[in-house]
Amino acid sequence: KLRTTGDIDAATRVLDSMPTGTPPNLSVSDQRISLLLYRRDFSAARTLAATLAGQFGVNALRTAMLHGNVEWLAGKEAQARPFYLAVVDLLGKPSLDVPPYDLTSLGLAYARLGRADDAVKANSAAMAMFRRSDEQAGVTDALVSLARIQLALGHAAAAIDALAQAAARPGHHYFLAPALLRLD
Repeated sequence: KLRTTGDIDAATRVLDSMPTGTPPNLSVSDQRISLLLYRRDFSAARTLAATLAGQFGVNALRTAMLHGNVEWLAGKEAQARPFYLAVVDLLGKPSLDVPPYDLTSLGLAYARLGRADDAVKANSAAMAMFRRSDEQAGVTDALVSLARIQLALGHAAAAIDALAQAAARPGHHYFLAPALLRLD
């Protein structure tokens, strides 16, 4: 419902209704951070992201990306930089077999570091992987990621073109929700 209506309060109530003692997990924290970002409560989002430090493996990638995004969206590009560099360090090695969703994250990290060619290359690789596996939702996600990349690089017209391509795809509403577009 949040994705289609932008009802942040309803989504917050769902998360707050979790039983006391529910173990914290990264997905729930990710959703809480997203809701804080939608409200532009960057301080609270930063505090919650900081509690996720010390993660390993895939969780390290997700927490670095989350923390970088909090700082970036708060307008603190210099503070975001070390987190995006961590993403590049975790995923940017040619010897790694990087899953396509992680490649879209890598592309965005590169873009926000100002590395345009690397950003487009990583996202294009993700798009090709999604197309080969016929994962339609992944293709749509890669198009939305391309729009974010183009915005980070200052290419508004190219970002709008990528969004138009994504909007023409089935299931686009999952990735192109009003609340998500307002944030980006």
